[in-house]
Amino acid sequence: MNIKLLYKYLQNNATEKEVAEVFKWIELSVENKQQFLLLKKSTLLTAKASANSQNAFKVVQEQIQNTTERKTSNFYKYAAVIVVSVVISMTWYFKTPKDIEQQGYVELEIEGGETKELTETHKGWLINKVGVLLAKQNQQELSYQNQNKRLKNHIPVHTLKVPHGKTFKVVLSDGTTVFLNAGSSLRYPEYFDVEGAREVYLKGEAFFNVTKDEAHPFIVKTQDALVQVLGTQFNLSAYDDDETVHCELLEGKVLFSNLSKTSVALTSGEQALVNKGSSDVQKSTVAVSEYTSWMRGELIFSETPFPQIVKKIERSFNVKINNHYAVLGNQVFSGIIKVKNGDVKELFELFKIDTPFQYNITGTIIEITEPQP
Repeated sequence: MNIKLLYKYLQNNATEKEVAEVFKWIELSVENKQQFLLLKKSTLLTAKASANSQNAFKVVQEQIQNTTERKTSNFYKYAAVIVVSVVISMTWYFKTPKDIEQQGYVELEIEGGETKELTETHKGWLINKVGVLLAKQNQQELSYQNQNKRLKNHIPVHTLKVPHGKTFKVVLSDGTTVFLNAGSSLRYPEYFDVEGAREVYLKGEAFFNVTKDEAHPFIVKTQDALVQVLGTQFNLSAYDDDETVHCELLEGKVLFSNLSKTSVALTSGEQALVNKGSSDVQKSTVAVSEYTSWMRGELIFSETPFPQIVKKIERSFNVKINNHYAVLGNQVFSGIIKVKNGDVKELFELFKIDTPFQYNITGTIIEITEPQP
């Protein structure tokens, strides 16, 4: 195997053809897997201690070039010196397996008890039960017309629900675009009143591109936080089963508040994070593109604990993962998962290269157990 190709792969610069070539080489023998792990771990050290990692890289290069002269015991000897933390650094490419099917439709609930299923192939107008035009659907996008109406009594409320395994975009009546992630829902008025703020309610995660209107602030409410803006682009994650709520600002300014009414103002490139039940709001500078990668059909991890990765995989692929192996639950991983046309089986096989385990897939249920001797 060309050492430069392996290094290119670990730097996430390999093409799909090159990735396939690396995978094939890894599976040829146990020795290849061991050499790959050593190279991977020495690469991780590069960012933390360049001099030591360069020496480690030379060791690995010599080892691969002279595989017949090296023994497995030497691999563990070197690995013990090199490893600082167990982190996998690679790009994963995959396709959806037949035994894990994405299920469910995107649903639009209309106040009053009416529900419509939004299939991904549909194009045309949505009409309610009394014949009134509601919005126009173009496959995975729903667009409300720019209406400047005002009803004396009541403005109908709509709730858009996106199941696990899918994403969906909605353009609200003021032109604001909301891109909903898997397992999320958004409640909003059919059109915004000419008076007062523009308010919506989010469960899950969404990216907002808010139309600027200084006379009508845009407010996103969640169970544990509130974000107020005039016109901006930001990501907001507020899943019920997550321990935190966080907001990342791409452009403009927002005011983020928790239930205790502790507020922080964010500018571009900043994140606000609150632990549920806490009165404190943490503010930091982050790479926003990592938090919005789901919009591009990717999941990016950077030394992320395996339990957190499990949640994202469950939402993105509409599966349920039960991990019964404590060692795996304590590991952290880095890498990029290509969600679109993904294969959970190949993904798990890659996890196994770093931390061996067994798994079984039954329908949409994945059971993880410790490896057998």
